[in-house]
Amino acid sequence: METKEERLERLKEFLNKNDIFAAYIGAEIVEIAPGYAKAVMDLEKRHLNGANVVQGGAIFTLADFAFAGGSNSYGPRATAMNASITYMRPGTGSRLIAEAKAVNCGKRTCLFDVTVCNDQGKMVAKMMINGFLFEGESVI
Repeated sequence: METKEERLERLKEFLNKNDIFAAYIGAEIVEIAPGYAKAVMDLEKRHLNGANVVQGGAIFTLADFAFAGGSNSYGPRATAMNASITYMRPGTGSRLIAEAKAVNCGKRTCLFDVTVCNDQGKMVAKMMINGFLFEGESVI
């Protein structure tokens, strides 16, 4: 019988391997727990926009990937329904860290608060994201 910790580790490995776009930009889930996930992205030249700061879409993707880990941690397959992001400051430094924390999770929907910080601990973006839970389905 698989323990909750083993299942979460398997989910983390699955998402890191199978989310092709997140892997393409170098995002990786490094922590996962019920209703929580942390994703990181080491910054490279390919992440920069014309102003020489991290492109907003890369920040959004990192936050969304953290949400994927946290929302799927409950068991049912989850997908985003709505997301709102506010950019606080330009993405700079060598790494961005996104932490997704459940605000509420019901039978069919969930709400997550995602914070993206740079490697100096300064907040780069804040996202609120609603998810839909598919009853009887799981990603793993």
